[in-house]
Amino acid sequence: MKSIVGIFVKSSAAEQLGLGLWLLVFGLVFGPFIAAKLVQTVDWMNTATGLKGPWHDSAMAVARRFFAVTLAFFAANGAVLVAVFAAVKSGLISDPWVG
Repeated sequence: MKSIVGIFVKSSAAEQLGLGLWLLVFGLVFGPFIAAKLVQTVDWMNTATGLKGPWHDSAMAVARRFFAVTLAFFAANGAVLVAVFAAVKSGLISDPWVG
């Protein structure tokens, strides 16, 4: 059995762990700050240019939901990769990155 990433790119367990940790940390720590700043900047730009119309609030709500779902997806994928790595190292499952 191969990992999802391993289907496309031959990668080692260490690379999978690195990717998992990066996705987990980005999805939980850094991503929300970046997303909040992007949404805030667009809001300020629309206000400054006078483009803040009736569509503005719904567009901002869609942007916030998009970032929330995307970052949750990143964090969940990272958590799964880290959990699989931990299960392999503890001997609970066989190594999915082999073969």
